[in-house]
Amino acid sequence: MMASLKILQLNCQGLRHKTQIVENYLETNDIDIAIFNETKTKLKNQVKFSRWHIAAETNHRWHGTMICMKNGMSYKEAASASTDEFEYIRIQTGELTITAVYVQPQK
Repeated sequence: MMASLKILQLNCQGLRHKTQIVENYLETNDIDIAIFNETKTKLKNQVKFSRWHIAAETNHRWHGTMICMKNGMSYKEAASASTDEFEYIRIQTGELTITAVYVQPQK
């Protein structure tokens, strides 16, 4: 049986300049896993959190999806793909599979 997890999903419309407020929310609400869409980070590792690490991220054409895990949680990156229409990442932690998907609104 898996322990209880707190998971946040956020369409952040740009994460780089919101890192501190997002991290405060993660901390205050004891979030274990955070899934972000529309991170709009052009380069990998532009965002850093003190108690969460980036388990997987895409940066295709500035849209960006990201999954962050609280430090100490184990996981493995299971899949990722991106095209001009969509992008996704998938990780596995224990028996749980988490997928983050971004699809352009016009598609």
